[in-house]
Amino acid sequence: INTFTLGGVVNVTRWLGVYGNVAETFSLTAPQQKVDGTLVPPTTSRGKDYGFRVTLPNGRMSLSIGSFDSFQKGTSVLSPGGFAGGYNSISDAPVVGDLSSAGRNVRNVARFPQNVWSTVTSETKGYEFELTANFTRAWRTVLNAGHTKAKVKDQFPDIIAYFKSQDAVSRQILADAGVIIDANNDAAINPALNNPATINQTRVQAAVNGWNSLIDTVIPNTTARVPQETNGNSKWVGNLATDYRFQSGPLKGVRVGAGINYRGGQVVGYRGSDTIVDPANPAVAIDDPAVGPGNSVYAPSYYRGVASLSYTFKLKQGRSLQLDFNVDNLFDRREPIYGSNGGVIGTNATNLRPRTDISSPARVTVPGNFSYLVPRNYTLSAKLTF
Repeated sequence: INTFTLGGVVNVTRWLGVYGNVAETFSLTAPQQKVDGTLVPPTTSRGKDYGFRVTLPNGRMSLSIGSFDSFQKGTSVLSPGGFAGGYNSISDAPVVGDLSSAGRNVRNVARFPQNVWSTVTSETKGYEFELTANFTRAWRTVLNAGHTKAKVKDQFPDIIAYFKSQDAVSRQILADAGVIIDANNDAAINPALNNPATINQTRVQAAVNGWNSLIDTVIPNTTARVPQETNGNSKWVGNLATDYRFQSGPLKGVRVGAGINYRGGQVVGYRGSDTIVDPANPAVAIDDPAVGPGNSVYAPSYYRGVASLSYTFKLKQGRSLQLDFNVDNLFDRREPIYGSNGGVIGTNATNLRPRTDISSPARVTVPGNFSYLVPRNYTLSAKLTF
């Protein structure tokens, strides 16, 4: 299809300018396979951005403040975390008596051979701020920050249909494997069959865990049909960097700098699976009425520091040697970072943990996946210009 872009900049005065732009973008997606084996179709998005820029007459400082929003229907997204893994573990469940390593279900249900994709409608609005300042010839600073509200709706229509179509056959596969499902839809291995001479306990237990994860977390959060904050979104991000080059004295020519990156709490899941203790029966958990699939689970915010030191030696015949010493993870942060630095949230992005102690039947959703920054590290590099 045809897309367009239309924008303009107006310099109201020598120091004040305003801008605006509206554009459509055609997205030719990679070959991403949906739950029925077809590919996610291409789609388009429309975005607008506008704002103003102030530049001081002496060029020492410039300030930009802008706003943006975008809309895209049919955005391709990975299937909900735990979806493919849950159904694959069920399809891999062998029948009672099949103890072979290659055993699997006899209902002709295949496992997903690769990642499963679906679609959502995404809406994003936000603001951004940027300041560049040259306080003196030797001292410069850059500061920027952004605030984003990203929401999705009409999530996973084909996945939701798959839940319904697969329910009966999934129950049959589990029954064939020696699994019983109680009135609360909780699965467990039949105690009368739970021995290694009768069933493949490892595979069957994996199927039990997959079913319970689907019932307790994946399905309620996916079928909520309420607008949700986009997984992987951080409301606030910001960066500050400054450096100074000595102009005189014994340190003349030495440049020192430092910076810090801030990443606000990242959305990693939703609270549709939270439960509380049943007031009528302390041994039983019931749905937590205070929260639901529209309430986000946030990973904690974090920051990261860097520092640098640079000096250039002037050599003969117009040559120069520049030495740079850089320090990454300046504050030596070693605590886990929950969520995903790349913005893509996958399996086990959240976990359910007891609200109080392990004897409590009530559960609350907490961040799951985590990574670490490389501990404080140093890099020394040299560049010879000739």
